[in-house]
Amino acid sequence: MKMKQEHYDHVKQVIKAKHEQMMKEHKADYLAYLRQGYSDTRVMFDLLHASGLTPYMCDTLYKYLNDSHITTALVRIRKELAIY
Repeated sequence: MKMKQEHYDHVKQVIKAKHEQMMKEHKADYLAYLRQGYSDTRVMFDLLHASGLTPYMCDTLYKYLNDSHITTALVRIRKELAIY
């Protein structure tokens, strides 16, 4: 994985907080969305965007990563956080 550990930790922390918020405030709808069968990439980029990380991606991550690198990190985060 090419993402710097500090950036990975930040993205993971923000996504974890958004996931927990969704599970608390919109559990039925959120679980229905997760069960739609979307790819890991789609789910995680949706969570990334919903978490408000788009500016962070543009200003920080895309300076040294491409979509493939970010996707690898996001799929790993999904597995670590057991977002299913």
